[in-house]
Amino acid sequence: MATGPRITLGQAPNSGPVPREDGAPPKEKRWTFSFRFWRQVENFGFNGANLDLGWFVSLLDQLRALSEETVDAIRRGRDSQKAAALRYHQINWSQQNIPLQRQDFVWLPDDFLNNEAEFPFYQFQISTGNGRIVGFWDDEDIFNVLLLDPRHNIQPSKNFNYRVDPCEPMRNQFEKLEHVFQVFRAETENGCAAHPECLARTRLPELRGDSSSSLVITVSLDHWQEVGGLIKAGTIASVDDLFAFALLMAKEQPEQFRDLTGH
Repeated sequence: MATGPRITLGQAPNSGPVPREDGAPPKEKRWTFSFRFWRQVENFGFNGANLDLGWFVSLLDQLRALSEETVDAIRRGRDSQKAAALRYHQINWSQQNIPLQRQDFVWLPDDFLNNEAEFPFYQFQISTGNGRIVGFWDDEDIFNVLLLDPRHNIQPSKNFNYRVDPCEPMRNQFEKLEHVFQVFRAETENGCAAHPECLARTRLPELRGDSSSSLVITVSLDHWQEVGGLIKAGTIASVDDLFAFALLMAKEQPEQFRDLTGH
């Protein structure tokens, strides 16, 4: 089990709920989460982590459960038993074999990144053996998630010889399609699309996704500018119109179509 400095009373800059003007007891703020600063990075991704849907269910279950807790109970340490049960504590940057340092979170605004005194980073468990969530409290008492740590790499455990289990960022669906398209475009520009063994031919179906009516084609920049000019002039309404016209011509005037295309 990784060890590190535990939460202490009075550590958060805010002192607690603000008294209400009507004299009623202040309403305690519940724990809320923001994912605006969440990223996947090396050793803190989903690719290679051998995760199943159950892990993501556990993650959502924990976030749901913690959304019932109050900020005072955890952030300001007013329920030390709950904090201990969560394995909630600051990141110990001197932990043996730790794969990241605070300065590596380069996507954070400087106001947060360079102010460790006011915005220390914390970790807490998803559930026993299911990894950790890493983040920090901002000045509005919102917990900003920085990393999801399915392999518990943020503070390698002595029980496992301080081992870091590799897991890489996983592309989302759009990023996968974009990557395949980039490969396809590069290969077609190299002139290999005419050959049956060209990888572009085998990768093109990957771009279709779940829709059998999707198709990706490449055109020269000159042709694409001409298409844009036709749309702007009102000659055609969209690329679909151009494709439909070419299809109609190929069906009804095949000889003229072959002459125009050179086939």
